[in-house]
Amino acid sequence: MTTEVEVKLIEKFSERKVRGELRKVIFWYDAESTFSKAISEYKLDQVMILRVDDFSYFQIKYLLEIVYTQKNILLYFNTAKPKGIDNPLLDILLYSEEFEMDSIVSLMNLLAIEEPEIKQIFETYRSFFLQEKLAGVFSSMIQLKSKVEQNDIELGILCVLTNTKELRFSTVLIHLFIEEITKKSAYWRQIEKYQLAPFFWKQVTSFLGYEGEQNIRDLICAIFKTKAFIDFEEQVPRNWQNQRLHQSNNCIVFLSQWMNRKDLNKGYQKCSIEIAKNLRIPSFIKKKAIEFLAKSDSFIDYDDAIISQVAEQLSFGTLHYDRYEKILIDRRNTYWFQERSHEYQLLIEGIRLLRNIQNWQNKVDLKTKEAIWQWYQAEGYEIDACYRRFCTEYQKITIEVPEINTLRNMIEAIYKNEFLMLFGEYWSQFFEKEESFQILATSTQKDFYEEYVASFEKSGHRIFVIISDAFRYECASELTTQLNMEHRFKVSLNGIQGIFPSFTELGMAALLPHQKMMLMDRYIELDGKRTTGIESRRKILEDKIGKGKATAYSGKDLLNLSRMELRELYSGTSINYIYHNTIDSIGDHASSENQVFTAVEMALSELTRLIQKLTVNVNASRLIITADHGFIYSESPLKKIDKIPIQDKEVLVRNRRFILNKVNKNQGNTHTFLIPEFDNQVIYGHTPIGSKRFSIQGGGANFVHGGMMPQEIMIPVLEIKTERGKESYKQVQVQLLSERNKINNIVTYLDFLQIQPVRNNLYQKRVHVYLEDEDNVRISNELLLLADSYSEDAEERIMREKLVLFSQTYHVNANYYLVMVNEQDKSDIHKIRFSIDLTSDSDM
Repeated sequence: MTTEVEVKLIEKFSERKVRGELRKVIFWYDAESTFSKAISEYKLDQVMILRVDDFSYFQIKYLLEIVYTQKNILLYFNTAKPKGIDNPLLDILLYSEEFEMDSIVSLMNLLAIEEPEIKQIFETYRSFFLQEKLAGVFSSMIQLKSKVEQNDIELGILCVLTNTKELRFSTVLIHLFIEEITKKSAYWRQIEKYQLAPFFWKQVTSFLGYEGEQNIRDLICAIFKTKAFIDFEEQVPRNWQNQRLHQSNNCIVFLSQWMNRKDLNKGYQKCSIEIAKNLRIPSFIKKKAIEFLAKSDSFIDYDDAIISQVAEQLSFGTLHYDRYEKILIDRRNTYWFQERSHEYQLLIEGIRLLRNIQNWQNKVDLKTKEAIWQWYQAEGYEIDACYRRFCTEYQKITIEVPEINTLRNMIEAIYKNEFLMLFGEYWSQFFEKEESFQILATSTQKDFYEEYVASFEKSGHRIFVIISDAFRYECASELTTQLNMEHRFKVSLNGIQGIFPSFTELGMAALLPHQKMMLMDRYIELDGKRTTGIESRRKILEDKIGKGKATAYSGKDLLNLSRMELRELYSGTSINYIYHNTIDSIGDHASSENQVFTAVEMALSELTRLIQKLTVNVNASRLIITADHGFIYSESPLKKIDKIPIQDKEVLVRNRRFILNKVNKNQGNTHTFLIPEFDNQVIYGHTPIGSKRFSIQGGGANFVHGGMMPQEIMIPVLEIKTERGKESYKQVQVQLLSERNKINNIVTYLDFLQIQPVRNNLYQKRVHVYLEDEDNVRISNELLLLADSYSEDAEERIMREKLVLFSQTYHVNANYYLVMVNEQDKSDIHKIRFSIDLTSDSDM
């Protein structure tokens, strides 16, 4: 980049062409050596630069008058110009020209500085402005101002010395605070070097009302004490009250803006953690109530205390589920939530699990197996989903919280004993006199192909059927929610009755086209053909549809293929089966079954990627996700009471949840059903009542399937349609509720309305809100609105937030703007004009 000096020198040397001169010699005396280093980097076309200090005066005369008589020459002196006849090069100077470059004068001219008092400030800090790089950074920053004020000069110098990229004193403070906390002092040494400390502390007093010791750490502590004084409504230690800063609003706004600065976020975390030690925050919050702690988010200690106390209250058996859930959910828009998101989400899932189990226990209208089936499909599955998510979050928590460990043990006992066991027993009683497993008025897995796939065979249109092993109904419900957030998809979920017993061989076979199903030597055959493995299933599909029209592949293999490979693979096809196996492959082994919930997360991710890959790369417009069976899982080790022995030794197929044989004999604690799906065969299935297991040697008893519990045998059918012409992704709208856009107090409460509830075609939104002036300078704290309510009641979708202004002068006729920015789409920004008319300068 060409510097200002180079431009001026080039212009001066170019004058010779206008005047018809053969060459030009220019003398440049730089008495303060300001440009001594920079001159070696200057690039002047057809100009020779000679540093006079590298030569004797005789050599300079010889070079100019004997050697380089035709060249343009710049003579650079890092000394002052000698007076009159004391100048040994006076004779040459008389026929040459002189170049002067006062960088300070040049800078003032560039900035159009005319006021004498501002010019005096430049002279006061002359040593700073003589540093070309520092002056250049200063110039770039100040030029952004439409009008340069007297205070801007020293503030600009402060910004340059603290590596602050914007002309804001608050950001200077942040950089100095981070330096203090990290035990460095480079910035402060620079401030002292250029004698800016008095100006700095004067600004601190004006901006924050701080009049204590001129010590950075004391200042930081005073700011945090002041915020605590406001947040906790003066209920803080007496010495904190006495040290409250006069400009308390500015303290609130300053910390809020720092918290929301992504580029300086880590610095706030370090500062907050360090200052918490100085202020002995753990002692301050000891024995404080959850509602009290929830008033502030300055320190992570508040969050840790809330987490431990809520966990403790839940462990004690509190029934205040709604109260605590609201507190936890409200913490989502606080600073430290992301650092403790797993702990918070664990508690939220724990509350919902306990509430759902309580609601189930109070159900009085579940009098038939069909009613229970419908209840589980509509809402009961959420109990299993909450338990899974609770356990998943427990594996991710980042801190040791004894109360959470206690809660986990309680949740485990309640889920296992008060839901799985009791629900299983209640469900089982409706089958005591049943000869076969059947849910009336419910589609069955055996009819899957005819109901969901056959029409595509007849029409020739293409369908992709993804069968995910052990992908139980509650997992499919979560995937449905995720996919419905993608605007190109229309997704619906239904639950069909799986074939009892619910194990892989039988479930996979039932999803294929067939007339007759038989059990042959422990394997399933369809119309005389083996169904074990993907290759066998592909042949069954080809025999039904035709070679080249049907395919069967592994989902994980497809994820590794390129766009061209996928297009070639599915060119001209109609019926495409894809087999995905993540949950069962991990859960069905003793060494890894404790990772089954992690496997569910993996499966959800893989299925989403697979769907996106198919829709994008091969234009798949119709897809179905289903499963062979579900599963039951709880984390705690099984006890002897959870198992029953196998008495019948004439077993065809068995696992911990079922036995197949030809004996119509019901041993204790089991159900016995004829398997009607097996054509021309009399085969009976036996399963333990409820969630009990058959006693089989070896590990791996926690993750099981094969029985008749809804968790095992309710098969999800998730239908996906891509809608090319569907309106793009839409979020709910948020608007300000205000009769007039005028602020009369430093602290103002604003109401915002989430206009529509969240639903399938309208998604939640996170909106950042703040006030700024005409120069786009933020003058308030920053609010975060979480517009994620599903309520149809508009009153429940109103959000009231506290907006705090900087304590400064506001002009009644000036324009101020309330800015609302969509976190996900920064181009979605709305500005609402406000006026500010403060009747007094009173603080909070």
